Amino acid sequence: PTCAGLVVAYPSDLPQGQSNDINIRLRTATGQITLNYHNNEGTWSGTRAFPYSQHRNWPAGTTDYTVEWIQVAGTNYHWEEGLRCLLETDGDDTTLDVPRAVTAIESFEDSKVKLRRGQRVASDLVTIDQAGLESVELQRLAKGDWTTKRTLPADTGRVLVSFPKERRKGVVRYRLVVPGSESVTGAVTDVLKVKVRR
Repeated sequence: PTCAGLVVAYPSDLPQGQSNDINIRLRTATGQITLNYHNNEGTWSGTRAFPYSQHRNWPAGTTDYTVEWIQVAGTNYHWEEGLRCLLETDGDDTTLDVPRAVTAIESFEDSKVKLRRGQRVASDLVTIDQAGLESVELQRLAKGDWTTKRTLPADTGRVLVSFPKERRKGVVRYRLVVPGSESVTGAVTDVLKVKVRR
């Protein structure tokens, strides 16, 4: 599933009548709804797309929703992970507004830390939800600008963040960033403040 719809690649050896139903449950601001797609004229095959917004029961004007549960008949497949989606309009009626998955960075330690010169902040294992194809950036504040110190792949959903050694006395600030894209909103953590002593 994506925030725009569900794409199903049906196995080629399905018996007739086994792949004519799909149920997609969404949670919206007005409550739960289930979109049922039913093929009255036969059996779906090959690769099929099921856009949510084209379903007759799609609640018009919905901009914030979560795909909660999906059942695909014929493949014995149930999906139940939760995909939060956000539709942001650019105010231009001539362009297509595409919903994006909401990115979340969890478990990043953003409390204050005190170190001596030559030490480094302990590595931190964080969880990244819906990074899309983007990587996680460890950024450091220097002279008023955030600069990227490390880029870490987020495709597994778990990232071990390691910090550089602190070589100067003073206060250092770090944050994690997942850049936004056409498919994900991106996210920025709160700031980790590090006080470095001699």
